[in-house]
Amino acid sequence: MLRSFKLENFFLSFFGTGFIPYAPGTFGTLATMPLIVAIVKYNIPIYFLLPFYITTFIFSSFLISYVQKKQDLSDPSWIVIDEVLGVLVATPFITTDAWWHYVLIFILFRFFDITKIPPINIIDKQIKNGFGVIFDDIVAGIYTAISYKLIIFLLTKI
Repeated sequence: MLRSFKLENFFLSFFGTGFIPYAPGTFGTLATMPLIVAIVKYNIPIYFLLPFYITTFIFSSFLISYVQKKQDLSDPSWIVIDEVLGVLVATPFITTDAWWHYVLIFILFRFFDITKIPPINIIDKQIKNGFGVIFDDIVAGIYTAISYKLIIFLLTKI
């Protein structure tokens, strides 16, 4: 548990949402949804977001590894920046600003993040550093994007 304020914990918990006692990954994903809505609603181009995303990914990977060593942790549930980065992977694929698209993205991402179907489970079990903590969620985000696009395609064919 957090005994004193640490800036790295505040960032990795996505401004404290990771410290919600029940389902912190779900709350971390939920806390990301307003950002996703803004990106889609204002049609922010991917080339503008990519440098921010890559920088955050690299910084977070190193910071997670640092915190793991400093605080003697493996993959604590309060670190939810991985959920944030994972669900953001699907954002460029959202086709419209309709509310149910966001709900679908949220549900799909939580499904893949929780069930950890291969290779997510392999990444989760074998890569224990900061990169691995984030990368399994990136793959869940890729699965989310693919599933979302498939569902939208099928719905347009009905």
